[in-house]
Amino acid sequence: MERKEKLIENKNIDIDEFKLKTFHITSPYFKLLFENNIRKITLDKYTGKRAVITYEVHIDSKSSNPLGIVHGGAIGTLFESLTDLTIYYLGNTRYRTQDIAINYKSHVDLNSTILVKLNIHKINYPTTFINAELIKDGEVCSSASIIKTKLEPKF
Repeated sequence: MERKEKLIENKNIDIDEFKLKTFHITSPYFKLLFENNIRKITLDKYTGKRAVITYEVHIDSKSSNPLGIVHGGAIGTLFESLTDLTIYYLGNTRYRTQDIAINYKSHVDLNSTILVKLNIHKINYPTTFINAELIKDGEVCSSASIIKTKLEPKF
């Protein structure tokens, strides 16, 4: 008999609790750009193997490129780091990025609030697959396809 996974939907996650549990594993660059800019975290759906989570993030001038809009590298860091933090928060497991492909569809203005939606497949499996979207005013401005592999503990 197959075990049925517990379903969680539309759960708001306490940001301070999230930071306390996860921020020790993230990069200094992510902390510099976004540590105080996460406004809301909603676990839209979680089954134990799959998760959909939405972050509301304020983008300030620290993420600027020379044109005065959000730098593509900051968007990549946001996708990759939020994925790492989410997987660690949900499964207490660390992964490394095997592949990331980002599509930049339109620019994002500085001093704006955006949503980052992550759809994570196969949490706690050797390989995890993520589809990510950066959304501003209902429009997908960037999207990413990410593959992560589980880090094996060092003894």
